[in-house]
Amino acid sequence: MVDSPLNTTAAVQHRIKSGDVSVLFEGMPASIEASEAAGQRQLVESQVLPVECGAHGPYFELGFEFGPGVEGDDLFWQATLPSGWKREASSHPMWSYIVDERGVRRVSVFYKAAFYDRKAHMHIDNVGRSLGSELYYADDPEISEREKRPIDLAVYTPEEIEDARTYLRNQIKSDHETIERVAQYGRGDKEHYEQGIARAEAALVKLEGL
Repeated sequence: MVDSPLNTTAAVQHRIKSGDVSVLFEGMPASIEASEAAGQRQLVESQVLPVECGAHGPYFELGFEFGPGVEGDDLFWQATLPSGWKREASSHPMWSYIVDERGVRRVSVFYKAAFYDRKAHMHIDNVGRSLGSELYYADDPEISEREKRPIDLAVYTPEEIEDARTYLRNQIKSDHETIERVAQYGRGDKEHYEQGIARAEAALVKLEGL
């Protein structure tokens, strides 16, 4: 476990002041991607979270505890997760999640470790909306398999399931409206939105009886 992610901006500034010109080559795409992937690993293995998180009240209600800020790094502060919750990496180097005891994602955490534009923030997820979104994109051929994960519908509450239904119904409505605009103006991929409607309708079927 690490105390907190490496402050890449401060580290690069220190190296430049020390005359280490090799840092100039670390702005190359491969180096940046490696830095961001390392940043996610460090954050997931740490005991800190981003300071930028909106209102603190909802986090306290969930059981989070926040401590002092990280010395020399104003992006993060010490944090204790609710009992039974844990951190989870994702397939994207800038995003990780905090999942509850059910394995449900409750907080999304963004951290861009690139030294030239380092930033971090997090937000509490709407569980039902997130579930609806995952179901909607589960069979999208444009989403890689590594970005998808198994969904256990049995762990969700009736309220969360209903929120997922609402998300999917709204998505169907939005896709229908977009198809109408495509027909009116002749711009856009009608088939893409028709496939979206079909995915949403299939997802609603999966939620029947829950």
